[in-house]
Amino acid sequence: MFPIDLVFNGTHEDSTATTVYTHTSIPLLVAPHANRRVIVTTETESAVTVNSMTIGGVAATLLAQVESIFNSGVVYLSVWSALVPTGTTATIVTTYSESVFRDNMSVYTTTNWDGVVGTVASDNNSTGGLTTTVSIGALGAAIAIAGNATKGASALRHGPG
Repeated sequence: MFPIDLVFNGTHEDSTATTVYTHTSIPLLVAPHANRRVIVTTETESAVTVNSMTIGGVAATLLAQVESIFNSGVVYLSVWSALVPTGTTATIVTTYSESVFRDNMSVYTTTNWDGVVGTVASDNNSTGGLTTTVSIGALGAAIAIAGNATKGASALRHGPG
């Protein structure tokens, strides 16, 4: 067994109000590989969900979606993945259930991951101080995302090994 090779590729934002967002020429920083997956996290500023996503022309799978309540608003956070073995860049198309003001996303590439998601943990705290605990197994990795209606953020952490 090999450790998961998880690489942060960057964040991308489009503040045009629409239902479908197309981000082109997104760099994939892990070399083409038969089991390379692209992972995309999204954040929207309202109670609008992502209906579908394609990454490099491949239909992505929804891995997790969480509603986050803050002050008087709602943010939806989601994580998507697709097996994209070829190419050094990708076009990512996100389709929302209705028009949103802004599309925020972070992109990761990975190899040595079978696409299985462990525990999804969340903390809905409208007064700040978000906390949650996640255990990362040997050779594993985790992606954390957060949003506050104007910006989404994500971070990654590798487990021991």
